[in-house]
Amino acid sequence: MSLLLNVPYTEKEQAKSLGARWNPKLKKWYISDKNLYHKFKKWFSNIDSDIVVCKQIYVVEAERKCFRCGQNTPVISLAADYYVLFGEFFSDEGYVISKSNTEINLIEGIEFVPDVLAGYLKERFNFYVGFSKQNKKYKYYANHCKHCGVIHGDFYLHSQPDSPFFIWSKEDAQKIRVHKITLPYDIEIAGSVAWSDADEMIVAYSQFIDNPFMMDKY
Repeated sequence: MSLLLNVPYTEKEQAKSLGARWNPKLKKWYISDKNLYHKFKKWFSNIDSDIVVCKQIYVVEAERKCFRCGQNTPVISLAADYYVLFGEFFSDEGYVISKSNTEINLIEGIEFVPDVLAGYLKERFNFYVGFSKQNKKYKYYANHCKHCGVIHGDFYLHSQPDSPFFIWSKEDAQKIRVHKITLPYDIEIAGSVAWSDADEMIVAYSQFIDNPFMMDKY
């Protein structure tokens, strides 16, 4: 798996000297060594991306009763089990995390995903950019009721007992559906990873579905 880069022609020699390679079919520069991803952040699609998800991404799906219209609506969280993290905590260097499929970690507060994936999530799961109720200037990817369209926000966090993703038992985890999307290349996300003891329960007891969505053909 590789990460595609947006390298201007005038900077191609710099990118090449750091280890980037040219894909003539896609007409894109790329890097394959995940331990070097941090050196290429200036050529990311979004400079604020702090997660690179590798190999596959998961759409973790549950149901919630809409607080406005009272009908049940699907709600999702993105999740990953193999990814690279960036940020001040890692001293400007990436940190590769591979869970070897023993757990998957939810991703919260998402502000950027690739356009192709964003379009699919909006069309299939009503998950798209909305404005925070607390801060009208802050917008992020959030669930919206499929019936009335009201934003449901980041309620899925592990720390909120009324969340369908607040998992404390096998029965809780069995209510979850996990769509596995195989990636043609590694992708950037601006958001944060939420760790919980319940992450292993999702892998052990939730229903996993191989999702037919293909990013390179959408």
